[in-house]
Amino acid sequence: MEHGTKKFKIKTSDNLFDRFLFNLLRLFKSKHNILLPDKQPLPRRAIYVSNHSGAEGPLSIRMYLPVRMMIWGAHQMLGNYKERTNYLYHVFYRQKLRFGKVRSFILTYLFGIISRIAYSAGGVLPVHYDTAGLRRTMQYSLECLHKDISIVIFPEDASEGYRSQLVGVFRGFLVLSKLYFKQTGVDLPIYPVYCRSETHTMHVGKPMYYQELKKKYCDDSAILNLFTAAINNLNPENCNTEPSKSVS
Repeated sequence: MEHGTKKFKIKTSDNLFDRFLFNLLRLFKSKHNILLPDKQPLPRRAIYVSNHSGAEGPLSIRMYLPVRMMIWGAHQMLGNYKERTNYLYHVFYRQKLRFGKVRSFILTYLFGIISRIAYSAGGVLPVHYDTAGLRRTMQYSLECLHKDISIVIFPEDASEGYRSQLVGVFRGFLVLSKLYFKQTGVDLPIYPVYCRSETHTMHVGKPMYYQELKKKYCDDSAILNLFTAAINNLNPENCNTEPSKSVS
C-alpha cells in the first residue's frame, strides 16, 4: 500500500448506530419483496450486479437483501465535504438523476452534511479510478470475499442518467471475479439483480459464472452483453426489448 494512504476499514458487522439507523429507515421505507431464483438461500460469498433504480437501489439492497455485503461506490462518497458535495451535485443529482439546479443544490447541501456517516453505515467500499487506487479497491474487495462478505456492484453506464433499461455495464465485476479465481481457483457466482422501486420488488436472477462463460465467448464484451440482458430481463417490462450493448 502506498505511503500515507489511510487503510480502509471493512465492515464485518453492523454496530449499534448502524442497526439504529436502518431500523429507523424501515419505519419510512417499504419492505421489498425479494424474488429468488430458487428456494435455496443465497451463498455467503458472491458478487451481485444490479441496476441502480434511481436513488433507491443501493439502499433497498443494503436493507433487504439477506447477505452480509459491502457496496462499491465512487470514492468521493467517502471523501471530505467538498469532494462529497461536488460529487453529489454534479454527478449524482444533475447527471445521473437529472434533477434541476435548485433541487440538486438543496439536496446536496442538506444530505452532504450527513452523507459520509450514511455511506459508512451503508457499507460503501470506495472505488478509485487511477491505477493505484483501483488496485486498492480490488484488494479490499478480495479481503471482503475471503471474510464471507459479498460484493454488490452497480455497473450500469449512467452517463446519460439512470434508466429502467440498462444500456450497458462496465467490466469491473469481471475483473474482480478473475482476480478471485486467480487467488483461489474458485469461480464465484455472479448474481444479476433488478430493483423495481415503484413496486417495492427485488428480482434476483440465476447465478452466472465468469470462467464458464469464457469457455463459450471469445471476449469480455460478449459476456458483458449477457449480463446487461440478464439484469434487464429480470424486469418484466423489459423482457421483449432489444439487447443492449456493453461498455468496457
